[in-house]
Amino acid sequence: MALTNEPNLSARLDSLSLQQISDAKNFVVPARRNRPGHSRDDRMLWGTSNLISKIHVEPHPAERRAEIGVEASAPVTIQNYKYVASYNWKDIEHPTIYVPGLSRPFPRYNDNVHTNPTAGIPPKFTPPSLPIQLQKDNSTRSSARSPAAPVDPLFQAILHEHPDFDMSSIDIVTTRRSLRDLLDFTSCSTGKWRIDIDMVHNTMFINQWEEFRLMLINGRQNSEYGHTFEDSVVNKEAPLEDSLNHERIVEYEIGGLKFLVRFEADAYLEDDDSETREPMKIPLADPPAPKPSPVILKPPYKLVHVISRGRNVDPELIIELKSCSRGSINMGRTVPQLWFSQTKHLGVGYHKDGLVTRDLDMREMTEKLDKWEADNQKHLKSMIHVIKSIRDIARTGERKLTVVCSMDDGLKCLSIYRRTGHGMTIRPEVVAQCWKNSSTS
Repeated sequence: MALTNEPNLSARLDSLSLQQISDAKNFVVPARRNRPGHSRDDRMLWGTSNLISKIHVEPHPAERRAEIGVEASAPVTIQNYKYVASYNWKDIEHPTIYVPGLSRPFPRYNDNVHTNPTAGIPPKFTPPSLPIQLQKDNSTRSSARSPAAPVDPLFQAILHEHPDFDMSSIDIVTTRRSLRDLLDFTSCSTGKWRIDIDMVHNTMFINQWEEFRLMLINGRQNSEYGHTFEDSVVNKEAPLEDSLNHERIVEYEIGGLKFLVRFEADAYLEDDDSETREPMKIPLADPPAPKPSPVILKPPYKLVHVISRGRNVDPELIIELKSCSRGSINMGRTVPQLWFSQTKHLGVGYHKDGLVTRDLDMREMTEKLDKWEADNQKHLKSMIHVIKSIRDIARTGERKLTVVCSMDDGLKCLSIYRRTGHGMTIRPEVVAQCWKNSSTS
């Protein structure tokens, strides 16, 4: 069966593939040392063993879509959205974060932004005079990361702000990027990728593949001027000048599942109401780095050092910044990104070979986000169907999985493998503290 351009697509577990895989009990992915090559396709299978099942994207007639509930179910929308925590990476060798940190300020571009009066916003910032000549992005933005423990900063930030935070009600922990990948799969967008799945009690973690995660950390070789553009139009507030990207953690519900989602925030709009700002947290002295954990953790793991510094920012003020050198930006890629983080403001900067000669194009995106949500219900419902299918497999004994997106006989396919070796690194004391109300194991 070949893919078509029919817009009504849905995802389902392919029963034929499931039967074939259940019969092929001896199918095992070769060990790394036996593989003849080291292509990206090969590397995406490292650390995997048996192929468990496949999920295909294929067109269904209306009666089939109704049968699997793609059209009959309630509209998929983001509900009960709330900010949980945030942090900035400190530019230092030992993995260190500022909590709650602060993204960078940008001047308000209209008077229709309604803010929470308890949120703190920095002093007014004035963009530099034009024109600006940008330098190409540096491919090594930061090495202050802990690749073996991608969720550690998330928990450190949450527990710093909410020591009694209860994870037992959270169904999915993931990143905005992983949700975009899963949505792209249901809409037949091209691209190969891998995510790793881990279950902690009844909570499913969707983690970026380590190689891809490091590529995002260090920057792409062909990322052009995106990062330096951001640095040129916004300023870091003292005393966070030595911080890097600002990460935010939000909670919301989609399709009957409760998500905890992490994403990077570029900047936020400045607020004129200085009297209601939350004061900046500035300790008299930074606390000492944490002592090594008694738990043996896989190198190069280091405990994340937390410094209380920064202040909270209202979600309504967050802005996404994009740079564009030719024509207009790809809104088909940008709007889903904004939707998954509920970012209502977009700033687009245009340049030619790094030369910026015009002010940013500032856009309020609420109406476009609502329209995109209405126009993409079939894909959103299919995405939730896929996530629930993966979660069902992970909850029935397979606690560690790898999901690889590729082509299979002309169809876009998610191949789900058992994952070998160590699981996601998460400290036992964090599990005990955050899942104390969980009755599952």
